[in-house]
Amino acid sequence: MIGSILLSLAATNTGYATHAVYPSAVRLEGARDTQTFVVLGSRHDGIQGDRTADAAFGVFDPSVARFEGERLVPVGNGTTRAAVIIDGVTLEVPVEVVDAELDPGLSFRNDVLPVFTASGCNTGACHGSGRGKDGFHLSLFGYDPAGDHHRLTEEVPGRRLDLAFPGTSLIVEKATAAVPHSGGKRFEPGSEAYRTLVRWIGEGAHTDPEDLAKVTSIELSPPGLVLEGAGQPAHLVVRATYSDGRDRDVTDLAVYRTSNAATGALPERGRVESGAPGEAFLTASFATHTVGIPLTVLPEGARDAFADPAEGQHPGGWIDELVAAKLRTLRTVPAPLCDDATFLRRVHLDVIGLLPSPEELD
Repeated sequence: MIGSILLSLAATNTGYATHAVYPSAVRLEGARDTQTFVVLGSRHDGIQGDRTADAAFGVFDPSVARFEGERLVPVGNGTTRAAVIIDGVTLEVPVEVVDAELDPGLSFRNDVLPVFTASGCNTGACHGSGRGKDGFHLSLFGYDPAGDHHRLTEEVPGRRLDLAFPGTSLIVEKATAAVPHSGGKRFEPGSEAYRTLVRWIGEGAHTDPEDLAKVTSIELSPPGLVLEGAGQPAHLVVRATYSDGRDRDVTDLAVYRTSNAATGALPERGRVESGAPGEAFLTASFATHTVGIPLTVLPEGARDAFADPAEGQHPGGWIDELVAAKLRTLRTVPAPLCDDATFLRRVHLDVIGLLPSPEELD
């Protein structure tokens, strides 16, 4: 299968010198575990571009895993390699699948609460406010799972959940706008969020055991983006690591924010789109963890006119080296070294906010 894909792709001159795949290794645990990928191309001048849509995906051993579009799903236990083929080059990603035959029940804390958070149900503007909304209260961003479970299952028995007909539960019909809901439609019928909520109710809407694994960290990929011009999309991948060693793709469940929507807008979950030239910081939140990456958007056609300082012109050592790297990214040519009088004026203003006196200058 991989050979046929390789033969069908001819190397093209796209301007990208190298490519990277995120994540660089995958472990799938259980029948429901899946993984999405991002393929990022980099030019010689540092400009990047999302090449995911241009790549072909395959697996060396289809008895272990297979691709459904750009999503890797488990088939059977074992190890193999995923092949990501771009511009005639094959990038390999190690893949391990364990417990592919197991499909454990859903967790309220790890599966259901993230749906409420990602859908905006437990924010301060909705049911997560101090008094709740429309007679229903959830803890802010799910900080109190036990209380949220009680309010869903026991506060108004038989009203919010219907164990016999999960799809007609009030909590589901409100979220899909099947009945009037002041918060509007939060997700579509048949979506992953819908299926998770309906399945959990159908399984009995159970609470979690005390020793349930907790999220210990999350990772947002790619680690940074440098895009050129407006309207350039780039996908993001978020992985969560749990206290039992398991990791999981939570890209569709994370909450995304941008520090500068004019430069980096978030039109949909897991995707950023470049705007006006500038910088933005993109963050992803899941459970109690938040991580971020920098985004730089350069004007289209910006020329790389940066020249490395001459030998001995890095008096600040590694600090100046970091400044020089940043200026190169921004296509900003550094000013030449100043004379002593200019330096003294600047350092006085920087440190004490006053100009030096003639005596101090001498």
